[in-house]
Amino acid sequence: MAKPFRNNRWLFFLLWAGIFLAASPGRLSAEDGDWQSWNDFQYSQTLGYGLDMVVRYEQRFEQDISEYAYYELEPMVYWRYSPRWDIAVSYERDERLEPENKVNDLAAATAVLKVPLKDWYLTNQFRTEWMVPESEEEWRTIYRNRTGVATTWKVGSKEIVPYLSEEFFYNIQDGIFTENRLQAGIGVPIVPHWMASIYFMRLDERTAEGWEWHPVVGIEVLARF
Repeated sequence: MAKPFRNNRWLFFLLWAGIFLAASPGRLSAEDGDWQSWNDFQYSQTLGYGLDMVVRYEQRFEQDISEYAYYELEPMVYWRYSPRWDIAVSYERDERLEPENKVNDLAAATAVLKVPLKDWYLTNQFRTEWMVPESEEEWRTIYRNRTGVATTWKVGSKEIVPYLSEEFFYNIQDGIFTENRLQAGIGVPIVPHWMASIYFMRLDERTAEGWEWHPVVGIEVLARF
């Protein structure tokens, strides 16, 4: 196996352990929840002048992956502002189908800081969402912060991209953390312009009864032209 893989392997798992131990505030007391499956597809079209038009669609299966319960649809304009910064604005429609129908509309502003290192690629995503429920519920402002680290392993003539990320959600109106996502995955190029990733995620959510965690398996497909 190629030498870079051996050099990076132990550092990769040490980072995984450190992020896992430092994850959400509800981790030690969280109740077990059901298994879920999240499937995400993104289509990105280059417009020129550093701009991309991106459409993202995500669907979720819950109740131990037996029930189609939720989806998100998000078109966005993505601006590669500089080698270190990306900026995006988007509209997102979220619809929960089970156990009861509920729809949210939200506007979002996102900035991504990119820090390339020798063997690693670090990112930090700052995202603010203004959520407007299509019901009598109050509007909410959610701040999300996602820190990610990725590297490239050469396996024969192929390259794979293992990555880790940790993202927390903070409700600004209520002043509380509401969600945490700890994710580990591997991206694999399929054909030119297409990348597929598989991942496992620990999802911690704040409920009326306290923190609850869910094991999530997911697939992400990115098509970029």
